[in-house]
Amino acid sequence: MRDTADITINGAIRKPGPYRYEEGLSLRSLILKAGGFTDYATGTGIEISRRKRDVDVNKAGSNIIELITVNDSKELSGSSTDILLKPFDIITIKEDPYYKKQISVKVTGEVLMPAVYTLQSREERLSSIIKRAGGLLYTANIAGAKLVRQNKEVVDTSEVKRLLKSVARDTSTNTNSALVLKKTADVAIDLKYILDHPGSIDDITLEEGDELIIPRINNTVTVNGEVFKPLEIMYEQHKSMKDYLSDAGGVTQSGKKGKAFVIYANGSSAQIKKTLGIFRNYPGIEPGSNIFVPMKPKKEGMDVAKAGIFISAITGLLTALALIFSN
Repeated sequence: MRDTADITINGAIRKPGPYRYEEGLSLRSLILKAGGFTDYATGTGIEISRRKRDVDVNKAGSNIIELITVNDSKELSGSSTDILLKPFDIITIKEDPYYKKQISVKVTGEVLMPAVYTLQSREERLSSIIKRAGGLLYTANIAGAKLVRQNKEVVDTSEVKRLLKSVARDTSTNTNSALVLKKTADVAIDLKYILDHPGSIDDITLEEGDELIIPRINNTVTVNGEVFKPLEIMYEQHKSMKDYLSDAGGVTQSGKKGKAFVIYANGSSAQIKKTLGIFRNYPGIEPGSNIFVPMKPKKEGMDVAKAGIFISAITGLLTALALIFSN
């Protein structure tokens, strides 16, 4: 006739979660039932949060739980873990503050020794990892270097997907496009400045899963999107973005030239800007740049309801005019 009671164990334990309470269950037995400690756990400072049934609700700051601290070893050799648990207890196993897992990053492309490297410290920077990789090769496109970083939070809900699909339908172009929720993000870096100023604020501190990509020198410029002839053409220093658009046959009628933009080899981008709202300033073009011209937004057609309102308004106006001139 009584409710079944659970106890919960969280933290650095192999199988965290709720467990059915049993009479005479000890802390040691629960830890063993939950698979034991993880490799990064500490047996000291274990906390048991226990419900209180004598809370002074009229006293400000009154404790609503009884907090029990247990200190033992990871081998559970002491007697302190023999403490008996009670229904609805919540146990927290803490992580060892002096134990840290290795942080691995990947270096690919035009370096002497591409490989996966383990950071020496949590503050190791880009300049240091390039030095450990043997430095850049003469074929490296230093301006095109980029850092690919894992997104910490990847939104992947059905509602977001539905909204993104709706946007993709409304802004479709004649180029192949796919709806992808990216799990990584390109971090634009100025590698030349970083190597000239190691330890500066631009010398980024690396994180787990980072990939540093050093591309090969690319002396071409790509033009895509709403142009008559998408192409890849050799880079010429004196040419502007406008010249490359002309080489691609110009912008189609469905293209939005004023919204054209360029993506540089290192992942950064720039778009056309206007001075005084009239004169267009085109961004500079570098080797390995990708110029893209988007499509003009689709104009909404007149549906039956709008057409009916329009016809009614015209009819009313003509009727009013007829009455005026008949008098």
